[in-house]
Amino acid sequence: MQGVVEGNARDALGLEVLQFGAGGVVARHRNALEAALAIGNGGQRLPGLPELPTAAEQVVAGYDAHSWAGLKAPVGPPHAIVNKLNVETLMALKLPQVKARLEEIGGEARGSTPEEMKTVVASELQRWTQVVTDAKIPKQ
Repeated sequence: MQGVVEGNARDALGLEVLQFGAGGVVARHRNALEAALAIGNGGQRLPGLPELPTAAEQVVAGYDAHSWAGLKAPVGPPHAIVNKLNVETLMALKLPQVKARLEEIGGEARGSTPEEMKTVVASELQRWTQVVTDAKIPKQ
């Protein structure tokens, strides 16, 4: 099955970060262009494809990889602006049409606080840096 790279970005440390998402796989599966055997999604089935097992269920017990997205601002914005953007984003994620569209492309509408997102980013950077180190993947 062909992976789908949805975008890339350079993080604060200058590392190239690739995001792999379920969107293309879900669309190809739904349109019978490919038969998806399993999906990562952090051990949880996709709301829009509950019949599709997770990789942890189907392939490798304990498999836990998933895609996520967040909003990022330059360093140092006023807290009032960050909080206002967070409130508005959380409200948008509750809209039925937003939830439906995200499910349609293999996503899920979740929200968090800026502090929770910082924790997610730090945890993911630590986790995947360790994977790269353990696998002895050369820096490029």
